[in-house]
Amino acid sequence: MIAFIQENKNSIAFENFDVSSFHSSFSNIDENYLDKVNIDIPIIRAEIVPEIYNVLDGNHRVKKAQLMGVNKIKSYRLTMRQHVYFLTSEEAYKSYVSYWNEKLS
Repeated sequence: MIAFIQENKNSIAFENFDVSSFHSSFSNIDENYLDKVNIDIPIIRAEIVPEIYNVLDGNHRVKKAQLMGVNKIKSYRLTMRQHVYFLTSEEAYKSYVSYWNEKLS
C-alpha cells in the first residue's frame, strides 16, 4: 500500500487529519510503543464505507499526537476505488493481508 501511494502521489489526497476525530477504542494501542513513534510520518486513511475514512496505518501516531496536544497530523486519504485495489485479486489480497500481519508482529 505504501508503494502504491508513493507511485501515485498525484492522485491521492494528502491533507491534515484532525486527531480529535480519532477514537482509540477502535484499535489496540500499545502505550509502551508510543515513545518510538514519529508523528511526522503521514498516516494512511481509507474510505471503508461511502464518505467514512478509517485510519489503516498510523493509530499510534494519532494517539501520540493527541497525548502531545498536537491538533493535526499529515494523512494520505485513499478513496474506496483506490483502496479496493488491494482486495481485487488474489495477489493484491495476499499483499494486503501480509501488510496487516506485519503490523501485528
